[in-house]
Amino acid sequence: MAEAQTQVGGETTNGRAAVEARLLYEAVDDRDWTPAGGDGGVEWLKLAYAWLVVALGLVEMLLAFRLGFLLLGADRENGFVDVVYSLSRPLVAAFTGIVPVSKLGSGTIDPSVLIAMAAYFAGALVLMSLTWAIWVTGRAHDRLATRRRFGPEARG
Repeated sequence: MAEAQTQVGGETTNGRAAVEARLLYEAVDDRDWTPAGGDGGVEWLKLAYAWLVVALGLVEMLLAFRLGFLLLGADRENGFVDVVYSLSRPLVAAFTGIVPVSKLGSGTIDPSVLIAMAAYFAGALVLMSLTWAIWVTGRAHDRLATRRRFGPEARG
């Protein structure tokens, strides 16, 4: 009796082994074996990364408005200017006094705002890099586990 032949990953196999190999190969292709729908369980890292980018953008934008208003000598009695100053004051407080403030015409050059912008950017960059490294490491671990579980022909 002739056994059925199946093409799996570029190789021809016979009988029951062919059926098992085909099922394993399809499981790897469909990523049914990974948690969280084929994402290796690191979907939360993508979300954390996105929130870090949004938070960094908001903080940097707020500090840029503060810097611009200080340089232009904006009226502190204006509602929008007051909101920007009051929201950004806690962000700049830790850096105030590192470098002296200078006058420039009607405006002010406050280096503490620039230092705060650089510090928050560097901190966010470190956190985003760690998030990315954990995500990449998790994906590499999933691929290694797949190869061990399904054999060297498994793709991942």
